[in-house]
Amino acid sequence: MRRCRPVTVALLALLATLALAPLARAQTTSVLPGTSGTLPGSVATTTVVPPTTAAPPPSTATIQTTATPQTGQAGTSTATPASDGPGSTNDSKLPVLLLAVLGAILLAAALAIVAARWWAYDPPWLVRTRHATAEAGWRTSAAWAEFRDWLRIGR
Repeated sequence: MRRCRPVTVALLALLATLALAPLARAQTTSVLPGTSGTLPGSVATTTVVPPTTAAPPPSTATIQTTATPQTGQAGTSTATPASDGPGSTNDSKLPVLLLAVLGAILLAAALAIVAARWWAYDPPWLVRTRHATAEAGWRTSAAWAEFRDWLRIGR
């Protein structure tokens, strides 16, 4: 009985990591500078962080400035969710889900291949194909060796 090769185990670990990575990344989002960070159909929340400044030089008078969020009437936020038009939906999770499903299918196929090799399952057509390609390789290498000898000896 054959043992699993370390390369096969490493390949399976890599495939499992790739299959699970999109799921982990789907939970985190980042906002680029200059964008609002709100998704269509979501409620906008505004958080303003005061800018950090160096310590003021020693003087007799210090001036403190703080940033305040822009608000509409009665202190409510005026941010509205962006819309692409009537009937638009947020499909940002669909590609991540499709990649996760594809990764799971590839992982299942890799596990099936490893299991078949582990228990030495060889269908008859695979045995015949392996023998035919090995013989074709042997014949090709013999023909190439004859050609090299013909070139080296000098026609």
